[in-house]
Amino acid sequence: MDISIKDFRGIGDLSATIDGIMLVAGPNGAGKSSVCTAIAACLTGDLLPFQGVTKAKAGLLVRDGGASASATLTGPDGGAAVTWPDCQRAEKGKAPRASPVAAGLVNPLAMDAKARAAWLIGLIGALPDENAMMEACEALDVYRADAESSWKAIEARGWDAAHAEAKEQGAKLKGAWERATGARYGSAKAAAWRPEGWRSGIDALTLAELTSAAETAAARYDEVRRAGLVGETKRADYQSALTRRQAALSTLDHAKGEALAAKGAVDRARAERAKFGPTADKVWECPCCGKKVALIEGDLCELPSDAAAPTDIAAADNAVRNAEDLHRRESARLAAIEDAIKAGDAAEKAIAGLPPIPDAEELARIKEAAEQAGTALRMKRQVDEATETHERIARQVEIVKLLAEDGLRQTALVAALSGFAADLAEITHAAGWRPVYVDADMSLSYGGRPVSLCSAGEQYRVQCVLQIAAARRDGSALVVLDGADILDKPGRNGLMKALAGMNAVIGMTMRAEEVPAKLLASGRAVWVGDEPMQVAA
Repeated sequence: MDISIKDFRGIGDLSATIDGIMLVAGPNGAGKSSVCTAIAACLTGDLLPFQGVTKAKAGLLVRDGGASASATLTGPDGGAAVTWPDCQRAEKGKAPRASPVAAGLVNPLAMDAKARAAWLIGLIGALPDENAMMEACEALDVYRADAESSWKAIEARGWDAAHAEAKEQGAKLKGAWERATGARYGSAKAAAWRPEGWRSGIDALTLAELTSAAETAAARYDEVRRAGLVGETKRADYQSALTRRQAALSTLDHAKGEALAAKGAVDRARAERAKFGPTADKVWECPCCGKKVALIEGDLCELPSDAAAPTDIAAADNAVRNAEDLHRRESARLAAIEDAIKAGDAAEKAIAGLPPIPDAEELARIKEAAEQAGTALRMKRQVDEATETHERIARQVEIVKLLAEDGLRQTALVAALSGFAADLAEITHAAGWRPVYVDADMSLSYGGRPVSLCSAGEQYRVQCVLQIAAARRDGSALVVLDGADILDKPGRNGLMKALAGMNAVIGMTMRAEEVPAKLLASGRAVWVGDEPMQVAA
């Protein structure tokens, strides 16, 4: 690979070929870090890796006196060119690439545990698969359907989004529990929650038993209440019938006499009418003899000379009709009186067979029993709903834990770290350094001691090991290691051994006479700085 840098920070103009390990040497402030940063920008596309330097301030990256800065890194299949202050990057063909860690822009030692875990998961491909998710959920008694739903969310939107959705669902379930109970949710409270007025005996009964008891008590109250209402209505009806019977009995004899008298009047009216003989339907005067003839019951006959006058017959007929009408009325009146007496007799028998009307105290007791049974059923349903929701919340909590960064992903990561540990061991063995470990809590150690307790030189060794391991894993084309002068001579030799067979750029503060002549002659070392080179033998 060829690198060309112009007017970038401390570098005016530099061109070099990277074939294996290239040493960038020079005094403090000469531009070694500028070279390393320019190469990293070409590799990663991160053109502003400096805290507080925004695109608006990118002009600060241009060397004093220059109008712009540029860097170009070219490999066998393509290259990348970057420019400042416009902060543009262009690629041609397949440009060399490296991860931010391999390029030295991100230090794993500066990451917190979660960030380090996320980086390692991506690096070593330690994300759990569907089977791992299903097995973990089954071990925690999470329903299969919930586990499958969570996995679909992971596939669709990723672990972090699925984790956020699971937390939101948990919050919704807590809200549902609070609406059902009217209380604030707490896991300990929810496990033993019972509504006010709860009776211990309710726990011993099933929902079906309480439903049956409530329905029976409600039916009993309805039956008694209806019986009382019906009984009062019937009793009032029967009492009215008895009153009517009493009135009928007082008028019975008179009604009988009136009916009998009316019957006699009919008989007398009919007898008087019979004296007049049959009624002529029509009367004519014979044109021959002048006698009167009449049509009587269909026969034409001579009208007797003593025949009654039509007016007398009509009066007699009217008297019969009047007598008959009166008789009908009196007979109907007598029948109604007799019916009232019969209805009263029946009512007297029926009223004796009516059940007693429950008194107010008994009715109140039956009503209270029905209300208590109904309340017990409602509370049981409320408790069952709250319990089911609490159990769903508990399962959701487990899902949230599994989906969290330090959940199933970290469990899978810890299991996968054994292979990564072999990578680290190979690098430290080649360098002759102490072992580097990534512990289960994502902390780092060197030679069995936490990195935080190690010297700056030891911490740099750990950083180098992780950069090399990352480059091997993620296929980075180049490793960039700045500040290697912190290592002593054995440490530097070990770094060279660890980088054997790789392309790397190492920035190191050195005096000119310390740079090996053979490295300069072979192009494997470049000198940055204004002082003249005095190549050592």
